[in-house]
Amino acid sequence: MVNNTKGLNMDDIKKDVESLKNDLATQTKQLKSLTENQFNKMKEKGKSVASDVEDNAYKLGEKARESLEDMSDKLKVGTTYIENQTKSHPWLVVGAAFLIGMFVQKLGSNRNN
Repeated sequence: MVNNTKGLNMDDIKKDVESLKNDLATQTKQLKSLTENQFNKMKEKGKSVASDVEDNAYKLGEKARESLEDMSDKLKVGTTYIENQTKSHPWLVVGAAFLIGMFVQKLGSNRNN
């Protein structure tokens, strides 16, 4: 068969195909490099975020512990105060208990009616 197409020959086509292969290989390498760089940046950012979360959780735990200790101290002071008042005024405690019992009994009787 005779090739009547002017300007195109097999050598030019082979060169063009080889050039396309080389361009594709170069583009593939660049894409791989960009993807790896982006992945590494995201990985580092993830580590940074994880570290920040851990630090914040530790600080929050410390604040919670301090608050618990503070409440515990206040509860001890309050308990000591009530204990001292009970020892100082035992009849007041008996009267208060009597009144609370009457109040609870009255609430209970209203529900039954």
